Amino acid sequence: AGDTPGGGFAREAVEVNLAATATIVADGIASNTDDSIAAMAAAAGVATAQEGGEEAYEEPSRIADVVEGSPRAAPDYAAQQCDRIEADDSDDLWEFVVQGRVSSSCGQAPEAAQKGITCFPSSAIDRVRAHGAAFVCARGRRLDSTAPNQDDLLLAMCRCAQEGRVALYGVFDGHGHSGHHCAAFARGFLPERIFGDPSLLSQPEVVLRSAFQEAHAGLLRREGSVQAHDGRASGTTATVALVLDLPHSLAPASAAAASAADTYEHSSSSAPKAKLGTWIFVAHVGDSRVVLGSTSESEQGRVAEDGVPPASVGEVQAECLTREHRPDDPDEAERVREAGGEVRKLKAGRSASRVYPPGRSQPGLALTRVLGDTAAGDFGIIAEPEITSHLARPGKDVLLLLGTDGFFEFCPAEEAVAQLLQGGVKADVLESICSESRRRWAKSSYNQTCDDATAIAVSLTAWKG
Repeated sequence: AGDTPGGGFAREAVEVNLAATATIVADGIASNTDDSIAAMAAAAGVATAQEGGEEAYEEPSRIADVVEGSPRAAPDYAAQQCDRIEADDSDDLWEFVVQGRVSSSCGQAPEAAQKGITCFPSSAIDRVRAHGAAFVCARGRRLDSTAPNQDDLLLAMCRCAQEGRVALYGVFDGHGHSGHHCAAFARGFLPERIFGDPSLLSQPEVVLRSAFQEAHAGLLRREGSVQAHDGRASGTTATVALVLDLPHSLAPASAAAASAADTYEHSSSSAPKAKLGTWIFVAHVGDSRVVLGSTSESEQGRVAEDGVPPASVGEVQAECLTREHRPDDPDEAERVREAGGEVRKLKAGRSASRVYPPGRSQPGLALTRVLGDTAAGDFGIIAEPEITSHLARPGKDVLLLLGTDGFFEFCPAEEAVAQLLQGGVKADVLESICSESRRRWAKSSYNQTCDDATAIAVSLTAWKG
């Protein structure tokens, strides 16, 4: 670890073959059998990658890449993960896997440069579009023109039993010296852990909670020598939405899911029940958000031929499925104080609050829950995710929108949802919203800087196509 950027974990990581582990999900196995564990263990391999070093991997020709600020970016372990998926000929299992990648370039990057991505299969971007999804991950405007984009993202979907689908979408916002590596680690670890758990369909909340805890432990192991008080501790937010599109007979058995289903059964909606139900499980730490976009019931059943929501929509509603884990939140502030931390204003007359170790002026942390950060647990900063579940109402709940604070800070959720429902869930629409949000942030800043901005939009109507 030590002073090496990324604490060393960017150089050596144990990779699990997603194709093999996802087979467990696709087969609908709901028990942790010895056979399933053996299959997961047999699927494991070791890959090393050294950013800017001698060890590097050539990318397979079928992998599609979008490069951040340069013709090529050195592949990180996401490329190797996709390489092994491809080698296992799992085109028939995976709809798409799209992940961010860490650029090895330390040179000046263009303002708003898009994050490099790694995809499987080579048609992944077309498949994402066909499933009514779009994404953007734009670099912010920094005083240091060499600063990396510390955001990351994940979109993955595989087929499941009885015509079902299991998808995982995630946005990550790193902070600190190695924040971009922390975000990349979480982005790579969480899908492997979540898709590889045979209890995913029966106990999704338990799987999500365990995955977050293990991701946090993994980051701490790799940052063990970095002390929280020396200003070099790094971490990341993590916000994921697990979307289970399943026959009602395979509905998750958890209490929260059952409660959501009961609410759905007794709702006043006159819409016919869909053959497949869409369960959304959200887990998050930090201040990145998930928003559920809905329209008036008069719009139920309308789906455009291209799979995007109709251009003419009724009354638009945007329900935030997450709350921001910041010290300005009264419940979070109380929890931090009970754990021995102090919550104080950043500056007199400023509204922003920070979390401080007792009796100290540094560090002042803007978040109360994160992955990583050796400060976690010392004075109220924790990695425990908040998890909620929702059963989508057919024809009414039509859009899922994930975004980091760089996207949402100056873009009201209702505004973003309305534009996406009006223009369709398309990359150019999402990029336009992101560009306007960045412009507003820069305008409000005394030095015209703005944060990295990442968002994923998913049409819940196209999902049924």
